[in-house]
Amino acid sequence: MQLGQYLIAEKIKPQAFADAIGKSRRCVEHLIAKRNKPGPEVMSKVIVTTKGKVLPNDFYQDEIDAVLGDS
Repeated sequence: MQLGQYLIAEKIKPQAFADAIGKSRRCVEHLIAKRNKPGPEVMSKVIVTTKGKVLPNDFYQDEIDAVLGDS
């Protein structure tokens, strides 16, 4: 599940999620918009905070689909 989908499904605002992972709202907005991909530290916080509903591959799905020809 992509981060934006998770936040909508759980009715969590970007600022609240940013507070939960110890990052800025802007950082979370960039992750949602796929302008940035999380490093290991942020990714581990995302996994824990979302209880495993958002995983590393969710940030790379577009690239995975392109490689596999599923785009």
